[in-house]
Amino acid sequence: MKSCPKCNAQVNDTTKFCPSCGTQIPQPVTASAQQPASFPGTKSTQQVNAQTQASQHATYQQPSGNQRPPQNGTGPTPVTPPPYYTSTQQTAGQDAFKNGVNSAVDKTKNFFFNTTDESTLHDQEDVAQNKVLALVSYLHYFFFIPMIIKPQSRYLRFHGNQGLTLFLCSLALAIVHAVLCTLFGLFAFAGPAGAIASIFLVCLFSVIIYGSILLWTILGIYNAVTGKAKELPLIGRFRLLKEF
Repeated sequence: MKSCPKCNAQVNDTTKFCPSCGTQIPQPVTASAQQPASFPGTKSTQQVNAQTQASQHATYQQPSGNQRPPQNGTGPTPVTPPPYYTSTQQTAGQDAFKNGVNSAVDKTKNFFFNTTDESTLHDQEDVAQNKVLALVSYLHYFFFIPMIIKPQSRYLRFHGNQGLTLFLCSLALAIVHAVLCTLFGLFAFAGPAGAIASIFLVCLFSVIIYGSILLWTILGIYNAVTGKAKELPLIGRFRLLKEF
């Protein structure tokens, strides 16, 4: 038996309206009414959640080639990408550049140091006795003194020849330097920019000209005191004095 919520009259369980006051009697909710209505071809929320969990479990059970299985309850550890490797073309280009640089360095060394060496053609006793005197041949204006002191020394004759060639080249380069400085000095009348260009060009050619003369002098003195009869680079091939 149930009671009417308005007049408290006793009614049967199946009665929907109170016979006394006509108030609707609330009906108890059954278990089937609590379940949402299902339609053909649809899935419940529990089924969808179960399938999602199953697919996630399968994903962790079969990791792909770029992932590792989870460790200590953490997610999949990403794999570090492979290091970058240069291509064959880049490697070939770098090798060609290195070979070109090495070739240029070797040619420069050969030009300055691999000149004609006539040391074996000279008497070793003559070389040993006149090493110190031979260096005087490269002191420009004094190139002839060793040949006057010992005119029969073939070793001194060789270095005297080299010293004479160096002396004449130094005079010629000094004249060229003076002419260039005069010409570059005219740029100063063109304004500040011309003056700066004039100073730059004068300094540049001064370094080139007098640097070359200094280099030849050092090489000549080194060859003389070490007992070598080697020609100076570029200018040593010219022999102005007759050798015996």
